Amino acid sequence: MNIMPNTYTSKTQRERSESDVLQQVQNEIDDALLLHAPDDWTDEQLGQIETIVLDHTRSLLHDLSIDELRTEVVLKKHIDGAFAETMKLIDSWR
Repeated sequence: MNIMPNTYTSKTQRERSESDVLQQVQNEIDDALLLHAPDDWTDEQLGQIETIVLDHTRSLLHDLSIDELRTEVVLKKHIDGAFAETMKLIDSWR
């Protein structure tokens, strides 16, 4: 009996779940930057903040189970956390 398909399926499900969370977090970051970052900031500055927040989110997601990744509570926590971190970086970079 080969267990590889189950391992592959679990990995694919995890990647898909992480990708879904990261996409929604990225949308939140983009909205926060659009609404709250100074108009004269360059795309490079905005991209640096986005990279910092997304990298932090990825590191947090790494430790979660697939079931945890799929819960609305976890999704909301990471979206709220990304918004707060983005706002903090905007404020500190002004």
